[in-house]
Amino acid sequence: MDSSLTLGRLEHGRAAVIPDARLNGPGAKDRSAQNAGTRAGPLGCVPLSHQVAGHKYGVDKVGILQHPDGTVLKQLQPPPRGPREMQFYSMIYAKDCCDPCLLELQEHLPKYYGTWSSPDNPTELYLKLEDVTRRFQKPCIMDVKIGQRSYDPFASQEKREQQIRKYPLMEEIGFLLLGMRVYNVGLDSFDTYNQHYGRGLMKDTVKDGLCKFFYNGDLLRRDVITASITKVQNILRWFENQSQLNFYASSLLFVYEGLPLTLDEKSSTLQKNEGFLSTITTLIRVSPPCTPCTRSKAICRASIKASRTTACGMTASHIRTPASRRPTRRSKQRSV
Repeated sequence: MDSSLTLGRLEHGRAAVIPDARLNGPGAKDRSAQNAGTRAGPLGCVPLSHQVAGHKYGVDKVGILQHPDGTVLKQLQPPPRGPREMQFYSMIYAKDCCDPCLLELQEHLPKYYGTWSSPDNPTELYLKLEDVTRRFQKPCIMDVKIGQRSYDPFASQEKREQQIRKYPLMEEIGFLLLGMRVYNVGLDSFDTYNQHYGRGLMKDTVKDGLCKFFYNGDLLRRDVITASITKVQNILRWFENQSQLNFYASSLLFVYEGLPLTLDEKSSTLQKNEGFLSTITTLIRVSPPCTPCTRSKAICRASIKASRTTACGMTASHIRTPASRRPTRRSKQRSV
């Protein structure tokens, strides 16, 4: 299955320390302006202004829109990926769903409100999803693809080679930073980093690359780091304990409030800035490599995709649900 789901719901409000590590590279930084020049969507819908990765409306054939009611619209992809993604959300959020595994999964996903289409073009369907960034005033967002490979087991050799070439280091470290935006409290603006920035991170700079997301120009948000680790571990625990679904080319969406800390919060974080790098390392290793999905467990950590939207997790803005096929050896497993 190619990719297109977003799991993982990591939220947080405020946070912690360390000077900004300066990194150079192609596409490293883009201050503020986003979605300039994109066309308007149907019936008052507009391109998602805070999208940091994925297909963008008006630029790609399939993109993300913001509905006037505040929800996010993800255009349904062509078969088989689109129908499979819709079936996945319908199954997870079915009113009669009583499967404990699927009910727990709801905690790591954006809420699903069914499908939507414009009266002017009723055949063009969109998934209607929660915008998990909506409650934040200055949402800092990071989208991280996780896993050692970004293709499904049934991908052609050409597709595999293409994906590997995009970021060869992914097979070793198990993730790729797709994009992020961070609120700079001193400049009162957002610093944005695109996929080229992520692909330019090498083994010796990737920790500093992640560090940028937690640094607001004044403090390193240690509280956000701690909350992120805890929530990612909760998502990982769900994957380790379930045997129904396989996820490929998935990503985690991290979101937190970028407004300045209060004086009390700032004082607290300044006293606890030791151990930052080891904490970040822990976060990186939350999804360790493993053998392909041929073991008794249904999932391969190297191909998990998690995302939701709040202080640390995945946001509905980048929902990428993989489009995989049903495994031939496991008739009881479902692939997403």
